[in-house]
Amino acid sequence: MPKVSVLLTCYNHLAYLPACLEGVLAQTFQDFEIIILDDGSSDGTREWLKERVKGWKGGGVEGLVPRGADSQSAGLGHSDEGTEGQGNSPDRPSPIAHRDPAAGDPSPGSLSLTDLSPSGRGDAEDRPSPIAHRGTSPFAPRPSPIKLIFNETNLGTYGTLNRGLKEATGEYIAVLNDDDLWAPEKLERQLALFEAHPEVGLVHTDGWFIDGKGERMEGSPLGFSFPRTQTGDVLLALLYANKIIASAALVRRECFEKLGGFNEAYFGSGDWEMWLRVAEQWQVGYVDEPLTFYRVHGANASHKLERIWKDDEMLREWIRTRYPLLEARGYPSAELVAAKAHNEACLGTVKTLNGDPAGGRAAFARSIKLAPGRWKSYLRWAATFLPRGAFRKLN
Repeated sequence: MPKVSVLLTCYNHLAYLPACLEGVLAQTFQDFEIIILDDGSSDGTREWLKERVKGWKGGGVEGLVPRGADSQSAGLGHSDEGTEGQGNSPDRPSPIAHRDPAAGDPSPGSLSLTDLSPSGRGDAEDRPSPIAHRGTSPFAPRPSPIKLIFNETNLGTYGTLNRGLKEATGEYIAVLNDDDLWAPEKLERQLALFEAHPEVGLVHTDGWFIDGKGERMEGSPLGFSFPRTQTGDVLLALLYANKIIASAALVRRECFEKLGGFNEAYFGSGDWEMWLRVAEQWQVGYVDEPLTFYRVHGANASHKLERIWKDDEMLREWIRTRYPLLEARGYPSAELVAAKAHNEACLGTVKTLNGDPAGGRAAFARSIKLAPGRWKSYLRWAATFLPRGAFRKLN
């Protein structure tokens, strides 16, 4: 049984998938399985995976044997479901180089997994790895299986992750989106923190935003800084915003066994809701090193604002049901009141954005009652009387 199960979710990001996969293979900690889950890609991702992953044994990692082949001889599991065709700053080079087809490098479809292997590379010495190996730990000889799963119909992010959870056998579960990257020491650092803190149920890391070429993006390209926390009780902090990037998280299997999987009703905030549930019962660990790299590009789900606003309203309403639990935890009164007032104000905003200004005013009124000095709530309450389009322009 592997120590870690990596759930690598794919959906139409073939241009970034090879580098993403290499970041997993280049880990200094090698006792893991990779479960690659494609949710209906139509950009050639499935064809690339079938051609490059099946039967691969390079770099100490075994690949999935295609249907009809002798899976026993490879010592691999195989899913019969999912048939074919279904459903840095400018003056500092980035540690994550991206192969640019426009510069003459091969397209993702022309790479083999031997090209991606962190050891035993079949390519020329003058082609650097997209993930610079900075660790000193030797690669373990133990082979790590790759299981390939194609959803017959589009299940969405959280339905796909739940399917991966059912397949996972590791003691810890890592989530990785196919357009993001890991530094080589990521799993090693996280597991060390778990060993030192048995009370921790989830460990995440610092990181950077990167662009389509893998270059570091300064500032807040998505409107917020890269999420960070302390190690400890972060529940109140999570009421303000999602402080944990999904691709940065490593979670004890026990958390999912006790709490259940991701809520599939969400479009893009199901991981936030999951982290809140974890933080209610476990401490959260944080590795203060840039080990996760979140890629920002036009196809990010976070750009689909209307669906995110619907998610936020559902999440903020759910948080309201957790107020009794929060009150029972003994937080300092001022901190708890501020967090609840913030939640109500956020609920007021998303209700108004979603076309319910009366509901928005009621939420802003609750925020003002909790925190009379919160002047923004007064201004936003007044703004709910504006036309919907005008209110949206203010946000």
